[in-house]
Amino acid sequence: MQRHRSMLGFVRGSSTALAILCAEIAGCSGDQAPQTLSPQASSTPNATPAPAAMMNTAGAAPVVAGNPGARSAAASGVGAVMPAQAGAGAGVLSQAGSSATTAAAGSGAGGVGGMPGAGRGPAGAGGASGSNQAPAGGAGAAGGATATAGATGSAGCMKGMVKAGEVAFIGDSFIALSGAIPRDVTQLARQAGTIGMMDSYRSYAVSGTQLTTGAIPMQFMSAVRAGAVKVVLMNGAGNDLLIGSRCQSGFDDGCKQITSTVGMLFDQMKMNGVKDVVYFFYPDPMGVGAGIKNAMDTLRPEMKKVCDGAMSVRCIWVDQRESWNGKYATFTSDGIHPTDAGATASAKQIWDAMVANCVAQ
Repeated sequence: MQRHRSMLGFVRGSSTALAILCAEIAGCSGDQAPQTLSPQASSTPNATPAPAAMMNTAGAAPVVAGNPGARSAAASGVGAVMPAQAGAGAGVLSQAGSSATTAAAGSGAGGVGGMPGAGRGPAGAGGASGSNQAPAGGAGAAGGATATAGATGSAGCMKGMVKAGEVAFIGDSFIALSGAIPRDVTQLARQAGTIGMMDSYRSYAVSGTQLTTGAIPMQFMSAVRAGAVKVVLMNGAGNDLLIGSRCQSGFDDGCKQITSTVGMLFDQMKMNGVKDVVYFFYPDPMGVGAGIKNAMDTLRPEMKKVCDGAMSVRCIWVDQRESWNGKYATFTSDGIHPTDAGATASAKQIWDAMVANCVAQ
């Protein structure tokens, strides 16, 4: 009761804010039934699920991003994963050499050309031929110049190691409300030829869910029950601040429970075969979320420490303030959730991080 009084006190006087938060709370009722989404579809918010008391009975069936189709049966339930100790954290450009060979002396004979460089430059040209009266042939031209190191990106990644169905989104309404981010990331993967044009990433994100209640960890277990998961694309903690009122007095015990839950979730992911996690943390909250900005500023660096120091999985940290900077007016309509334009920017930043770190390429 105290938590709900705190939340309602925060949004008193704003009918828009109250409607959004009610949608958030209703979303805590359980994992959403699966649906398929077209990458060209408009980002219309999902219907708000009916409320329920606990999050430990119904597992989420996936939203398959990118293809039109009907809902399938929900997966069976799984117990919530409870907080534990936080885990601890983190390519390589090769240098190409160059070589040159000096032309041998000769009375009239041309010098020997330089050897090819370690890069892809051509071999050096031979020295010019001398006449009978000429001195020794000149030195051969230098070998091929040092090759430019390959640009960081999927060109140097091992291909086909992760199937589209082995990539799963988990998180809250920043992902689930419109479903645009999973759709857009899926479309970028298709355009890059990383997955087939009919393949899709899975999404188990549910509006209103928190980390510390076990709801977001449950989404991961629902994904595992539905099939192998090697890569997790996730967010989480916003509702722990907005609804759970954590991190209000600095990095306190309630705030530490969020980071310890994430550390334990990474351990669980390792046990279930996950190799990579891309954790895309929120842009600055505004509008209805302005009251948690200080809490978000407190939590953000602590969450980054958990991600960077993770030993169970490789965690790639994505700070969405970078892609949203200066564009909040068009990227969000309520101060928290992305518009279509905001989702497009977030998806591109997520995909760029995947490409740069050879995640699911």
